[in-house]
Amino acid sequence: MEKYLNSMIMKNATEVDEQPIRLPTLTQKLTNASMEFIRDHVANHGHEEKPFLLYHSFTNVHTPLVPSKKFRKASSHGFYGDR
Repeated sequence: MEKYLNSMIMKNATEVDEQPIRLPTLTQKLTNASMEFIRDHVANHGHEEKPFLLYHSFTNVHTPLVPSKKFRKASSHGFYGDR
């Protein structure tokens, strides 16, 4: 069963990227966005010392309720380990 969160993901503070939020893909989507931000920073600034702040907060700080298909039954620790 697909689970949704009646909310939205915003991009660039003005653009709705996803609504409603699909919980099974949320962690991977946020991780990909963080990695893209870092890659873009390196591409634009090379290895010069140009500090930046990236605050990446995982949505499942406690037992995840909806592991994505990629991570279901991936560990011996149940849902918590599968995420």
